[in-house]
Amino acid sequence: MLATLLLVACAQSLDEIESTLKAATDKTSYENGAYSAARSLADMRTDDAAKLRIELFDTKHDTYRGVYLRDWFYSGYLKSTSHSEGDLMLAAAANKKISSWHRVILLRGIERSKVKVSGKLLLSKNFLKDADVRRAWQHCAGVLLKESRIDFSDSKASSSDKLIELFDKAGAPFHGYAYLDSLTDKQQANLVDAALKAKDSGDRAIAIRILTQQAPANLNLLSIAQSAFANNAAGPRTAVLESVVDNEIFIAAPLLIKFLKDEVAAFPDLPSRFVSDIGDSLRKLTGIAFGNDPAMWEKWWNEAGAGWLAEAKKDSTNDDQQERQQDETVAQFFGIPIDSSNVAILVDGSGSMSTSQLNGESCAEAAATEVGKFLAQLPKKALFTVATIEQKPEFGFKKMVVNSKTNRKKALDFLAKRPYRSTSALYDALEQVALDSTIDTVLIVSDGGSSAGKHQYPGHILDGFERMYLRISSIFLNWPL
Repeated sequence: MLATLLLVACAQSLDEIESTLKAATDKTSYENGAYSAARSLADMRTDDAAKLRIELFDTKHDTYRGVYLRDWFYSGYLKSTSHSEGDLMLAAAANKKISSWHRVILLRGIERSKVKVSGKLLLSKNFLKDADVRRAWQHCAGVLLKESRIDFSDSKASSSDKLIELFDKAGAPFHGYAYLDSLTDKQQANLVDAALKAKDSGDRAIAIRILTQQAPANLNLLSIAQSAFANNAAGPRTAVLESVVDNEIFIAAPLLIKFLKDEVAAFPDLPSRFVSDIGDSLRKLTGIAFGNDPAMWEKWWNEAGAGWLAEAKKDSTNDDQQERQQDETVAQFFGIPIDSSNVAILVDGSGSMSTSQLNGESCAEAAATEVGKFLAQLPKKALFTVATIEQKPEFGFKKMVVNSKTNRKKALDFLAKRPYRSTSALYDALEQVALDSTIDTVLIVSDGGSSAGKHQYPGHILDGFERMYLRISSIFLNWPL
């Protein structure tokens, strides 16, 4: 009898939560308990609660403070524990009528939780129709396979064979390969092809990272590295540098020295992020601190490189004992050196920026002042853009512009004229900036967090940033005012 009463109480509680959340469409109805209702729903581990989270997610996209509710629904996905919850989320992720972003979030929730899922659902070809969903599915399915969280008893395939076949058919970036115990020659060839030819630079970057992780002795790696540095896209370049270091591919050292020489020659009078990045990678790979001087590295390689390469062994370098040599930088932003001539500057456009104060002026004014100082330090040939983070990012220019006196004035006029009354969608602004693959550094100025768009909870934003970084490799630097 007691158990029956408890079940009724839970059902009534869920009904009340559903009623509150469905009514939350504007400020008044949101403030009538919607936030606490979404938080309570996230902790409920019943199938009906899982269905409600899935049902409501897309409906709250444009409602007042809907991002707070959706992030709690996402938290509910992450807390999922049961096979049935996993299958409900997976079935929804395969549903093409659901928004692409929601399908991606569902797959991330499955990946990061500890649920098991049915193999038959995971093998749906619906996951391969949308580019963003396909990438999220590859990552999620690979993790599930590696962690033995797939129940193949409902599928004609008694093993993982059909899933791996689907990895092969999914196309770039072949993220599922990252979780296999070993790669076949054909799978390595697929990764090589993606690393060299994929249209999306982010897919090339992921393919490079997986290939160097799974097959560091692949003979195509050096040609892939050369191809990456023949292009300005930051993603593949950074993937090469980080992968060479992480997997201790010592044979790449002379090629990195060549990249350093070429980069210094290409930017004789401009700051270059990749001059610093290549020099840092050489230091980590070799254990030698020659800074960013290509002449010193060339001299070392010509005199001692062959001997070093013959003796180099895995785990032989100790990065903790090596200090990075700090080279003179051209410009600083809030006192932090910025080594880049391809910069996007994002300023929080929310209402609090016009009301909160910093050193006797509004935060919006303080941000504009610092932007002006920073741009004045950059060389005229440097490229930049500026935007305010609002419900949708508002850009001061249609594309990256040279750092001329005229463009600096236009940027400051743009910041001065913004209303600073909006909500701020930080994650969305960064995604928009990421569409330009040549931007290698993003400067963010804000007096608080995000209040609109795809995410507002810092933990969810950070996870998204980390995934974004592996593809585009822009450096995100945040200055809280």
